[in-house]
Amino acid sequence: MVAIWKCRVGLGVGFGLVASFFTWLVLGDKSPLADYFLQHVTLPNVLRTMLTIPYAVLVVLRPKSGAYVIGYGLIFLQWLIVCLLLSLLVCRRAG
Repeated sequence: MVAIWKCRVGLGVGFGLVASFFTWLVLGDKSPLADYFLQHVTLPNVLRTMLTIPYAVLVVLRPKSGAYVIGYGLIFLQWLIVCLLLSLLVCRRAG
């Protein structure tokens, strides 16, 4: 039982970190690919659509400072929850 949770949490945290980095890479102002995605807007638009809930929570919270940190924290939390749900299919008990 502990091994299953280690698998789920490890998969969730790993995927959350990778997805958060990918989000910054596509949507970030200081990203090395920012100029490319100014011309090619399909992927940023799809990603913004998938990130509606974290941005809506950020609008409701209206932080005075640290909005980027809270925003990326919410994005990480969204991907963590999604991957934990998907890990129910991947991480199963043997036998």
